Amino acid sequence: MATRAAIIMEVKGKDHSYEGVYLHFDGYPEGAGQMLVDHYNTDAKVKELISYGGISSLGEVIGEKQDFMSTVPGQCKFYHRDRGEEISIEELEYDEISKFADDCGAEFTYLYEGSVWMVKEEPQFKGLMSLLKESTNKKVTW
Repeated sequence: MATRAAIIMEVKGKDHSYEGVYLHFDGYPEGAGQMLVDHYNTDAKVKELISYGGISSLGEVIGEKQDFMSTVPGQCKFYHRDRGEEISIEELEYDEISKFADDCGAEFTYLYEGSVWMVKEEPQFKGLMSLLKESTNKKVTW
């Protein structure tokens, strides 16, 4: 069973602009959340991840093109690169993030903003959001 998620990044240099992609598998915080914090923790890495479009499964590295029906351990699997689908990157305004997450059936939404990953369990998008860091129990409003 899939745990879907939305992965979204603030686009620097534009007011209230974001780019987002769909993640199909292991979208829960202990899976995708930990992977994002551990391996996609700079603007450049997150931007590169999102540039590939929709993600079937998240890995420690982006890796190389692979057969979609097989798995290269530790490597991301993308719908565009590995299965040949149209690339799907959503350009969003802040107030469109919740609708995007809802439209893709996301159970969790990850937002990378100001070099910090935040996570929100859907559908309660408006409200308290956890900072996705092992070392903190802080809450922020999102």
